[in-house]
Amino acid sequence: MKKGNFIFQLRLRGLIAIAAGAAIMASCARDGYDEETFSSSVTNSQLSSPIDTDITITPSADGTKQTITWSVVEGAGGYLVSLVEQGTPDVTVINDSIVDGCSVTCARSEDANYTLKITTLGNNKYSNTGAAEATTVTYNTFTPTYRSIPTGTDLYEYFQENPLPEDTTGALNFDLEESGTYTLSGILDFNDPDIYVTLRTANKNLKANVTVLPDAGFRCGSPFTLKYLIVDMDQTLEPVIGLSKEPADTLKNLLGGNGGSYIITGDPVAVKGCEFYNVHGNFLFDNNTKWCIETFLMDNCIVQTDVNAELKAQAYFYFKQGFVKDFYVQNSSWYNTGEENFKYFMQYSNAGRLDRAGYQTAEGQSVNFQYNSFYKIGSNTSQWANYSAFVGRNYTWFNVIGNIWQDCMPNIAKRILGQRLPSTYDVCNFDLNTYWKDGAMATDWQNESGNFDNGTVLTTDPAFVNPDLGDLTPTGAEQVAYQTGDPRWFE
Repeated sequence: MKKGNFIFQLRLRGLIAIAAGAAIMASCARDGYDEETFSSSVTNSQLSSPIDTDITITPSADGTKQTITWSVVEGAGGYLVSLVEQGTPDVTVINDSIVDGCSVTCARSEDANYTLKITTLGNNKYSNTGAAEATTVTYNTFTPTYRSIPTGTDLYEYFQENPLPEDTTGALNFDLEESGTYTLSGILDFNDPDIYVTLRTANKNLKANVTVLPDAGFRCGSPFTLKYLIVDMDQTLEPVIGLSKEPADTLKNLLGGNGGSYIITGDPVAVKGCEFYNVHGNFLFDNNTKWCIETFLMDNCIVQTDVNAELKAQAYFYFKQGFVKDFYVQNSSWYNTGEENFKYFMQYSNAGRLDRAGYQTAEGQSVNFQYNSFYKIGSNTSQWANYSAFVGRNYTWFNVIGNIWQDCMPNIAKRILGQRLPSTYDVCNFDLNTYWKDGAMATDWQNESGNFDNGTVLTTDPAFVNPDLGDLTPTGAEQVAYQTGDPRWFE
């Protein structure tokens, strides 16, 4: 499957996983354990549930599924299985489903706490009665914590006093306390190319709060993630995430390209499950340095902006020298509460494209907007995208699915595609998008020679409940029917 379609498939999986927990069980492995092939020497017995140490949970390669296996209980007539993801509210992944094998595959969430219960059922054929109680196993899908940072800490001072270790490579996860309060008083620059830092709250339902002080912000020169945080940017004009001004020499032309790009490859630069408020400057900025981020991912976030007038000629995603190979914004809400707006939502260097960074064109480069809600992002003189080297090439892939744009800039679909029609591209998927402006459906996605949006366009007013105060719940008939926009508003 081409990468441009991959996240879309995950999105569809995510929508049906919870609602169809019982249906997922239909695909569980039977392992040859059925009435035609199974026989047992255990008869007239009270059975026990599987031993907890014999239960194995194995994630899939992409982390979106998990396979649960257990040892056979001789003489059993099957097993009653339940799996609950603990949260606010709890999510029942498997709802007391009968499994006649010793294995089941179901959805898996990142950074979640699970309670699994397996009860052995009786078997009338052999006069065996079921187990008196279930075996209960609790587990989580968190990656290991490297260090915990106590509430009340200035994160800039913390990392000045506790720099990243020089003898370590790979992922380092720093946990902030549940509902903790933190400040950031300087530029916190994670610029070691061998270390991937994640700043996160261990409990995604009780996010820590970070107040960014004047002239402060986050920077990175390697993969970096902010996860389950509430970040207040009101006192600074710095980007939410800036790229390091002094890249490591080892990253230059890392993939053999001749364009002089510094490559952040492997894990993404990502924001997941975060809320950003009072963003006055760029969200992501390359600091006028020739960076190529292989993957940027925003998932399940809220971004409230109030653009500073002195910066309005710039962009939310502002690359003066670099670009992002694969760009994803999904399941998120963006709204602007100020009088000013940026000229662009995303702008790449005019030289930014994958072959110049050393990638093969068969790998593709992509722009992906899926199931997002946007309100007052851009003015009538703004453009959604400006990336002349990125467009007009068949190896640029687009997935623009289920988004709502209300009172945003004009010509959104046209600008995403670089004013080229969908037939220009090998992968160009538009569907179920809403373009609503000044109280009517915008028609600027249409062109006399063809439509820039090549899918079904929703025509009803999305009617966000109170967008100026951040409530982007859609009440429009089609948006509700198709569950478009940021999914959080339907929870």
